[in-house]
Amino acid sequence: MEKRFRQQIYGWLAMAFSLSIIAGPVLAQQIIGTKAGIIQYIEGVVYLEGKLQQPGQFLSGNYIQMENGQILRTKQGRVELLLAPDTYLRMGEDGFLRLEQNELNNVQLAFERGSALIEVVQNTEANRIKLRYSKSVTEIRKAGLYRLDADSKVFRVYGGEAQITNENGTIKVKAGRMGYLDGRLVSSKI
Repeated sequence: MEKRFRQQIYGWLAMAFSLSIIAGPVLAQQIIGTKAGIIQYIEGVVYLEGKLQQPGQFLSGNYIQMENGQILRTKQGRVELLLAPDTYLRMGEDGFLRLEQNELNNVQLAFERGSALIEVVQNTEANRIKLRYSKSVTEIRKAGLYRLDADSKVFRVYGGEAQITNENGTIKVKAGRMGYLDGRLVSSKI
């Protein structure tokens, strides 16, 4: 499990590095959206509402805006979403999420399977990001790096702070710790 996790992290970092080198000049014209859920990057097989999306569409300036209720699914692919200014979600292979709310000040996503890295570069009090998995809702509270693993029901906080709420209550999860999305209100060291 840990080896697979490291391989996925290295894959995402390689994707981010490749994106910065290949598309650096294009990304210099940063997108400023009025809604969350702009698809910035596609690699491999990715579906939006059951329709296959073409890798590299962002290079031509054809960004895709997800609407409320839309489903994004990856097979043998990866995707990067802009959730808010300086806030990115990168979902790996075999992932499934629904954008429930695309307002910049109240982003809500529902995960069913897969893994995602969420990077919040700059802390903005006005932007709330909530991730729902099963009966747990995780709210990202500070700038940092986070990972949601729906299949293993774990939420890791590498930097920053998150709050996990379920029917049993609420727990804060700080940097270097992980919380569980299966109803337990405990955090443990990563």
